[in-house]
Amino acid sequence: MRLAKANDTDGIIACLRTAPHQAMFTLGYLHRDGFAGQGERTMRFWVNDHGPVTDVLALTRAGIVAPFLPNAPILGAVRALSRQSVTGIIGPLDQVRPLQRELGLDDAPTTLDQDEPHYLLPLSDLIIPDGPGDLHPLSQADPATMLDWMTQYQTEALMTPPAQAPIRAAAGYETAMVADNRRVLMWGDVPLATTAFNAQLPDMVQIGGVFTPNDLRGKGHGRRVVALHLAEARENGVTHAALSAANAAAARAYEAIGFAQVGDWGFRLFAKPQVIRV
Repeated sequence: MRLAKANDTDGIIACLRTAPHQAMFTLGYLHRDGFAGQGERTMRFWVNDHGPVTDVLALTRAGIVAPFLPNAPILGAVRALSRQSVTGIIGPLDQVRPLQRELGLDDAPTTLDQDEPHYLLPLSDLIIPDGPGDLHPLSQADPATMLDWMTQYQTEALMTPPAQAPIRAAAGYETAMVADNRRVLMWGDVPLATTAFNAQLPDMVQIGGVFTPNDLRGKGHGRRVVALHLAEARENGVTHAALSAANAAAARAYEAIGFAQVGDWGFRLFAKPQVIRV
């Protein structure tokens, strides 16, 4: 694979759009910031050596690898990542596993090593469950409560070390306030659950950060907040939504509002940066 240039942008986007639910982080970044941006999510890209773009490898400044390799040029991706510092791999499981193996990272210690069912929903099929609460922007919820919830999410879902979780939660809160991508299900002044879009396109969103506190779980609040947020997005022209389910309970909740499994997703976050030497 070769390092992409700015004039490859249209080809990269066209390639990723052939299966956008498998490339939402990469497409969301390109939609927001273009080929060159700032911050830890700034990406470099590699593409197949010859002809139209058919395979794309992305690497964020923070070291997260996002493969979109439907034609399986795994060895080319390995060569592209040689001498790079890698902190994680996120993508379709049938690409994450062989890439991790060929990079020599199967035995690298991880903070998160999870395989999850991957779901897609045409919003014309969205089911909005009955239940208490209405949708509100993050700004209308108590900041201390939201920071506590987001800290819990960091430790429970992302396996963030406890010392780092409040720092990442605070950064995520500020980002969400600016992006206006998080919603809270509230019954009067009482928050019941929260959800967010962690990647957005004009026609598709990806759900992340779904959280219900322990004492309110099992009451359908998670599925309702996600459904209401998607209904809001549908009103703004979004036609599809994607997500992965962290556990069986989450999978049942997403299936109850219309999501259908379309594959499997892999998350690998390494305990420390891994310099690729193969």
